[in-house]
Amino acid sequence: MSWAEINKKRLPFIRTGERVFAQMYRNIRNALAKKLQNLTQPEQVIQQARNFRMQEDGLKKYYEMFYFKTSIAFARDFQAKCGLPFLERKQEDIWEPKIKEYIRLNAGKKITQLLRTAYEDIENITKKAVTKGIEEGWGMDKIAKEIINDLKDLDVWKARRIARTEVVAASNYGIKLGAEDLPGKKVKVWVSSFDTRSREDHMAADGQRVAFEEMFEVGGEKLDIRAIREAVPEILSIAVAVMK
Repeated sequence: MSWAEINKKRLPFIRTGERVFAQMYRNIRNALAKKLQNLTQPEQVIQQARNFRMQEDGLKKYYEMFYFKTSIAFARDFQAKCGLPFLERKQEDIWEPKIKEYIRLNAGKKITQLLRTAYEDIENITKKAVTKGIEEGWGMDKIAKEIINDLKDLDVWKARRIARTEVVAASNYGIKLGAEDLPGKKVKVWVSSFDTRSREDHMAADGQRVAFEEMFEVGGEKLDIRAIREAVPEILSIAVAVMK
């Protein structure tokens, strides 16, 4: 399977991810909007924005929603291509706790970085809105509305970026789940995109086949699914094939 074929299959799930992560950012904005209510001074607006924080655990559910839908779909599709009959619900019940554990182990660092960026954006946008509001004689309610609207425009782009990144990890993990249940010897195949973002050593590894439980040798480094996802999630994928 080529990169183009893999990427085409991911497109519907990117759209789903955009909606899921847009909802996540919407909830962050709504929480901030409540903090900005009934303020009377510009300094209070800036202080509230600077001190604003969200609970990280509350954001994991959005990753879980996206991973459950994407990973299970790719696991099902992979097994269907290998000739297995349509999976019963009980198989999904086995996969779901594995996906949840994968999120627990891998999403924490990403959520921390996501929130760090969100707090920086909130503080920067707030300072600009307050400065503009003072210059134009706005009330605090209008300044707060300006902040939320500016964040909304930025959050659309951020939700899209997260969806495009996470679909790689979620689909690869789904293929891994589907392959784990199959009998026989299995191999992983490195698939590179061959675009302007691709590194030479990554392109050179295209087509490399290793045993399912082993790691790839790329540019003198040992890489597995997790390492690839964290290093360059936008340009690499893994296809898994079952050897007869």
